[in-house]
Amino acid sequence: MTKAELRKLDIRYRLYGKIIEVTGQVTHRAIPWVGIVLLGYWVYLSIRVLSGQQTFAAIAIKFLADFRVGEGVAYVFGMGGIV
Repeated sequence: MTKAELRKLDIRYRLYGKIIEVTGQVTHRAIPWVGIVLLGYWVYLSIRVLSGQQTFAAIAIKFLADFRVGEGVAYVFGMGGIV
């Protein structure tokens, strides 16, 4: 192989490496956002299914009625660990 061919191959493989690197970065940054969007979509679907059957107040009251003191303490200590 001549020097020109080797240089051409070197440039091509550098380009391939850069494409793989950029694809990895985009994928790494996109995965959390895709998860957030999916979670939001599932919440939307859940609310849409409940529309007309339940109100937000009824859902909140059911959540608070099911909320136990032990869970509340666990949440307080959990938030204390995060902050």
